[in-house]
Amino acid sequence: MDLEERVRRASAGDREAFRELYEEFAEMVYRACWAAVMDKEAAKDLFQEVWLKVYLGLPRLREPRKFPAWLKTLVHRTVLDHLRGKEKGETISLTEGPEPVTRDLANKLEARELLKLLSPKERYVFYLRYFEGLSVKEIAAQLGLSLSAVKMTLHRGTKKLRRNLET
Repeated sequence: MDLEERVRRASAGDREAFRELYEEFAEMVYRACWAAVMDKEAAKDLFQEVWLKVYLGLPRLREPRKFPAWLKTLVHRTVLDHLRGKEKGETISLTEGPEPVTRDLANKLEARELLKLLSPKERYVFYLRYFEGLSVKEIAAQLGLSLSAVKMTLHRGTKKLRRNLET
């Protein structure tokens, strides 16, 4: 059974079709959740929240072929809502442009250790940019942020990493 058929059947309440969707996409969902919080229990909570939203929202998905994009958007929005709850009042300054993360910087520490130095918001934006390969424009669209907010988050994260590597 192809993806569109599984989505249609899952939307109609077919538990086996839903299980197959879950098995196919669970790893992607968990990776994104973990990258945002870097805590096993918190990632599991986010993961469950996403799948509950999928289960409840699937009947409203009008175009089954768009399930992967819909799921990614749902994951990103859920993670962003979680991060907003943790970082109320954070402001972003637009004083400087973004700096690219160099290969040298990435080679200094393991990716996991690097990410632990960042705030949850910075970590998630870095994850989307450098591990999922999304463009700044795609990240902005997925998270509902302005281009300048995404660029500034990347810039701040890069500065924070460089500062920590120099000490």
